[in-house]
Amino acid sequence: MGMRILVCAKNDLPANLACNRLCQGLDDADLTFWLSDITRPAEQSDGDLTTMRLFERDLPNRWLFPLIEKGPARPNDAYLTFPELARRHNAALSIVPSLRDDDAETTMRELAPDLVISIRFSHIFPESLIRIPRHGILNIHPGRLPEYAGLYAPFRQMLDGRGEIGCTVHWIDRGIDTGPVVSRGTVPIDRARSLIWHVCHAYTPGVDEVLHIVHGLKEGRQPSSESQNTSRRTYHRLPRPTEFQDFRDRGFRLIDFDDYDGLLQIYRADTTDMVTGIDLHGRPKADGSSRMRA
Repeated sequence: MGMRILVCAKNDLPANLACNRLCQGLDDADLTFWLSDITRPAEQSDGDLTTMRLFERDLPNRWLFPLIEKGPARPNDAYLTFPELARRHNAALSIVPSLRDDDAETTMRELAPDLVISIRFSHIFPESLIRIPRHGILNIHPGRLPEYAGLYAPFRQMLDGRGEIGCTVHWIDRGIDTGPVVSRGTVPIDRARSLIWHVCHAYTPGVDEVLHIVHGLKEGRQPSSESQNTSRRTYHRLPRPTEFQDFRDRGFRLIDFDDYDGLLQIYRADTTDMVTGIDLHGRPKADGSSRMRA
C-alpha cells in the first residue's frame, strides 16, 4: 500500500486539469478526493465574474463533462473527469460543503491521510484538521507569495504587467496563503492567450514540484521550507468591474474559444461544436456563431 493522500480540489476545469497531471504520478498512492463547490455571491451578480464561473465550472460540470463521460471510449492517455479519475484510482470522491463541522474532522481522522494536497479548494482548513495528516497539508497557489496572496492571482499578475505568473507550493497553516514556502515556479505570460488559459496552466510547475515532494517523503526526505516575509504580503480579493475593464484596456481577454477548445482537446472528446455554440449564459446560440472573446 502506498501513501494515503487526500486530494482537496475545487470542482472545476482548472483543478481537474491539475489533478489529472497530479494523479499520473500517484499510481501507487491510496487516494481520496474531496471537492468543493463554492460560489461566492459576487460570482452570481458581477458579469465578468459570472463569465469566468461559467467557463470554469458551470459549462464543464453541467454540459461538457457529462457528454465526455457518456461519449465513445477514449485513449488511455486522455484526461478524465473527477468521477472517472476516482474510478481509475479506486478512490472515494465526495463534495464537501464545509470543514467547520464535526463530520469533516471525524472523516479525516478515519482516513488518516499521510499527506493532504490542496488545489483551488476554497475551504479554509481549521487548525484541528491541519494537525491530522502525518506530513501536513501542501497547497499549490497560482501566484508568487507573499506578494500575490488571495484570490485571482493569475489575473493580478497579468494586470500588473508581470512577465510571468508565479506558482508557489507552501504548507498550510492557520492563515490564508501564509504558510512556509517549499518552492516557487513560473509560467510565462502569453499576451496572445486568455485569462482562463493562464489559470489552467498556472498550476503545472506546482503539481510537478508536489510529485517531487511526495517521492522524497516516501524515501524519508522532508522538504526544506522558508517562512514568508510578511512585510511584502499583499492579500487580493475578487476583482472589481473597473479592474476587469482595465484588464481589457491593456489588451487582455478573459475567454477565447480557441484557447478553450485547446484545453478541452486533452480529454479527446468531440466537444468543439458544443463549446463554440454556447453563449455566455450556457444556452445554444441562435445564430450559430462560433467565435467569442470576452
